[in-house]
Amino acid sequence: MYKKGFFLLCFSFICSASAQVPETLEEYHQYVEEALEADADSDKTAEFYKYSFGYWMANKVDYNDHPDKYKDTMSLYHKAQEKFIRNREIKIDRFEKKLKIIAVLMRVISYQKIQFYL
Repeated sequence: MYKKGFFLLCFSFICSASAQVPETLEEYHQYVEEALEADADSDKTAEFYKYSFGYWMANKVDYNDHPDKYKDTMSLYHKAQEKFIRNREIKIDRFEKKLKIIAVLMRVISYQKIQFYL
């Protein structure tokens, strides 16, 4: 019992330590302004989207209720999105091996159905 409680306590501490969410709109606004001045590399891009996701998920209800309050920050966020472009390239050939396996399985299944009917 104590081990389970200790594990849950440690796990919650680790999760809360890794989730850095700004407390206020002003903090997030300042973060985005500083991000726009910084260089855009892959680490900064990942940090920007992780930090922004945490903020917007924590404040989505308030944003939906009062969008005018977030107007300036949202425009800054969109400018930062233009700067921090994510690599969304999908490598099609990564599925090639699995598709070949599926094709072979389909042939085997159809062959077995033909043998069943004969």
